[in-house]
Amino acid sequence: MSKLEELLEKEGEIGFVLGQNERRKFLRWAKSNGLKWMNGEEIKETDDCFFHMVVSKDKTIANISTLCWIKDKGYPSRRVIFKDFPKES
Repeated sequence: MSKLEELLEKEGEIGFVLGQNERRKFLRWAKSNGLKWMNGEEIKETDDCFFHMVVSKDKTIANISTLCWIKDKGYPSRRVIFKDFPKES
């Protein structure tokens, strides 16, 4: 079981903080881990994302606005910095 799967099993959702130049890298990583957009669409090379992203247990990702990220400190309950997250794939 990967670190991502392990945390999703435990937490249900994981929030990721992305650096200025990490958004495309995050999307490539997400796609390589079998994740899709919340609406079910495949992640494409031309897609972009916000600096705050959430990955859900159902293997979907979604953008989170900065306002929501700052105001709702309890969601998602687990927040990690993408560059520090182990990337098995």
